[in-house]
Amino acid sequence: MWNNFQVFRLTKIMGQNEKNFQTALNNLAKGKLTRKDLTLFKSRTFTKTPKKQNLHKAIHLFPRNQDVDAYNVKVLKKIKGEETSCTASDVFHGHGSQLAKRQMEYSISESIPHQTMGLCKSLSLKVGAIYMVTYNIDTQDGICNGATGVLKKIQSIWNKSQRR
Repeated sequence: MWNNFQVFRLTKIMGQNEKNFQTALNNLAKGKLTRKDLTLFKSRTFTKTPKKQNLHKAIHLFPRNQDVDAYNVKVLKKIKGEETSCTASDVFHGHGSQLAKRQMEYSISESIPHQTMGLCKSLSLKVGAIYMVTYNIDTQDGICNGATGVLKKIQSIWNKSQRR
């Protein structure tokens, strides 16, 4: 993939032809902004905020996973329709003892998604919700970190009595 890219070395500062702006940027990098620098930055700031109705389409970034989880629960509650929970069913293969299998089951049940390549023990699903892939699964097919999609249909392949 990287063979498709060309390297261009940037040797000239293009966006800083104004001496005042260049000085303000350098002061910003050093953490020593002056009042003059702040006034200059504020003069180039857009104050118009996006319409609230369009904010649900934006990707929201959060500093902590628990903030992400809380936001996702809030958004799912706003979507009309039935919520379905999809719970993982872990199966162990091999010749381990029953004790080893129980320890593995406990270890997995106590895991958090970033320890299991983004896999949750339980995932809430709702038709119409936007979901995002958080790990590269098949980059050639576009199933990669950051890819999003809207859930269109939930079809059960077995009924509750058939589950293991």
